Formats: sequence, structure tokens, C-alpha cells
Amino acid sequence: MKHAIFTQLGSAGIAIAQVAFMKLRKKGVRLTAVVRVKDDYSKYYGKGAIPVIGAGFDFYHMYFKDIPYRTLLKMDFPDNVLPVCVYTNEKILREYLDAADIIICCRGLTGLSDLLDMMHQYVDSNKTIYLNENDYSPLDHFKKIHGKKLRLKFICCMIDRVCKRIDYLDDKIVANADQTFSMIINEPENQSIIAASEDKWPNIRFMSNEGDFMTMWEKKRLTVNYPHFYLALLAFDKALEKGINVEYETDIRLFLDDNIVKDINTLAAMLFGFWYLNNVEILKEMYNGTDVELSALKEFFSYYEQSMKRIFRTEDSIQRILKIDQTEAFKRKCDLMMDKKLFAISNYLMVPEEINDMLNNAGLNIQVDMDRLPRVQKNLQRITAGILKNCKQDSPPRNGI
Repeated sequence: MKHAIFTQLGSAGIAIAQVAFMKLRKKGVRLTAVVRVKDDYSKYYGKGAIPVIGAGFDFYHMYFKDIPYRTLLKMDFPDNVLPVCVYTNEKILREYLDAADIIICCRGLTGLSDLLDMMHQYVDSNKTIYLNENDYSPLDHFKKIHGKKLRLKFICCMIDRVCKRIDYLDDKIVANADQTFSMIINEPENQSIIAASEDKWPNIRFMSNEGDFMTMWEKKRLTVNYPHFYLALLAFDKALEKGINVEYETDIRLFLDDNIVKDINTLAAMLFGFWYLNNVEILKEMYNGTDVELSALKEFFSYYEQSMKRIFRTEDSIQRILKIDQTEAFKRKCDLMMDKKLFAISNYLMVPEEINDMLNNAGLNIQVDMDRLPRVQKNLQRITAGILKNCKQDSPPRNGI
């Protein structure tokens, strides 16, 4: 039997864990979550199977503190129970890393670097690592640094599922997540252990071509992560204007008005131009025989429109999105999402009348006004500069590793 470990159960990780768990168990792969100690977990030690509920979640966690790999291996669990080893000593984590055939990661840049550095020191075997990251390209970074030394096989994934908060109650875990999700995996379907079960999930796609995958990965970031960040910045500024102190649970929707939506639609047009110009050759191959620009615009803005509907559908926290209480995480987001390349004049593919006509023809209820862009850019720069000036020292992530 093959063994897989999952190294994060935060707000992003728990959504991916569900997909991986349900698919791998049907293939006979044993999956264990191995996570750093956290106060929320201590109430579950010795309590048996704890239900994880929410939008589409229908499985259980069973928590063990510092349980050795060989001890856990002797235990049997029902098909709908995910064992969770909570470690206080990294020696335990190393045991699981050494034994695992598959490692599923969504730990962020720093967390994944630390994990791979640990593997350099203690692990010497072939392994497959599934990377699920939003803020950078793992292909460009970790293959070059770690792949050859450890003989690692890296497989990149893109999952789009919003999990806005996890509530650790006494008798259950409630994941406040979207019902719908999509996932793209950068490997051939006939070679993927994720695909190799009797059921077919229509919202999981496989792309063997690395260029195609990275184009779709970037589309997701530019239609979901970037607009979400910009919305939170503008909502934060609106709250300050009204003299409201933004607490961790403050809902972003309280401060979104028509002007902010128009600003975000304009930013989306800018992001579309950036995506199109950076991927035009791949898009020509994807949409061969069609109007490439129109096809790409429909692909991009349809995804963006669905993302905006999800934002307005359910409660979400300004602080959670921006990570103001985690200075380094906020700085990384600013470096990515306020990059001058995004706002370059060369990203204006067409005049506003043309893009609005195309959006109408595509049946999308979106209008853009590119004249707003210079003002919006200055506002975003002012807001981020003000936040960075007042940032406190880093605190531990609320749903981190």
C-alpha cells in the first residue's frame, strides 16, 4: 500500500485535503495529515472521530498527539476518517516524510522551503510532491532548487475553492467553504493517482502540457486572488473613511459599493490584458481556428464574473484576505499584486468601447472604464503604503501550518 501525507489543514488546506482524501482512499492509498501543534486541536485528543462539516464536507478527522508513524500504521480507520498526527517535535514529522510515497503541500513559500530543507537533511528517496500554491510559481522555484538533489517528482495543482473560516467547536469542525470548486492538475490523467478511481469528477481537469497549465494557473490568480485582494484594500480604506476599526471578523461586503465594483471591473480589464499578452502564443494554440482575443476574453471574464458572485454571496473577513496581522505575508501580496508590470500602459489591449462591446457580445454583465485606472492605481498605492507603515510584528497565522 502506498502512503501519502498532507502537511496543512488551514483554510486552504482543508479544502484540498477533502479532494485528495476522497480520491486517494478509493485507490487504496493511505493518507495521513501531519500538522504542527495548535491550541484548537488539543480539545479533540482521545475523542475519536470528529465530524468535519460545511459546504460539501462529509468526512471525519481523528487527532493524535505525537503519534509515531509505525504506531499509526498498525491502526485501522473507516474509509471516511482522516487520521491527523499533531506534532510538537519535528522528529515525528521527519518520520512521516521519510515513509511517505506522496506528499501533498499547500504551506506557502516559507513553509514549503522549510519542509524541503528538512528533507535535504533527513530524507533520501524518490517521492512525488503535489504542490498547491497561489502566490508564486512552484515550477520555477522548487524544481531547480530541490528536485535533482532529492530525486523529487513535482506535480503542480491549481485548486479554486474559497474556505473563508474554520470553526473548531467542541464536537465538530465547521468549514465555511464554497460548495463549488475546480481543480487542475499538471499531469496526464492516465498517469495520475488522483484520477485513478472509479468515479469521475467533472470539476477536476488534467493538463499534461506545462505551458497550458501555467496559463490556466495564472488566469485563476488574476481573476480570483488579485481582484479579491484589491477589493479588500478598497473596503479597508472605505471603513477608515467611516471611522470604523476593522476587526478580524469584519465582513468585506459591508463596504463594497457601486464605485468600488466599477474600479475592480477596470482592474480586471487591465489584468486580462496582462494575461493575454503574456500567454498569447499558448492561447493561439488553445483557441486555434477561432477569434483568439474574443475567446480568451470570454474565458477570462466568465471566470472573473463567477469569482465576483462568490465574493458577494457569503461573509468574508477583510483581515483574513489582506493578512495585515502577518506583516511578511502582506508584503509578499503587495509585491505580487502591486507590481508595476501589471499597471503598464502596454496592457491596454483595446479602447473601452471595443472591450465593452466584446463583453456584451459574450453575454457578460460587466462594463469597464479605463479612464478610472490611474486614479485606482494611486489609491491602491496609498492604501498599501499606509498599511505597511502601521504594520505590527508578525503573529502566528490563524489557520497556518
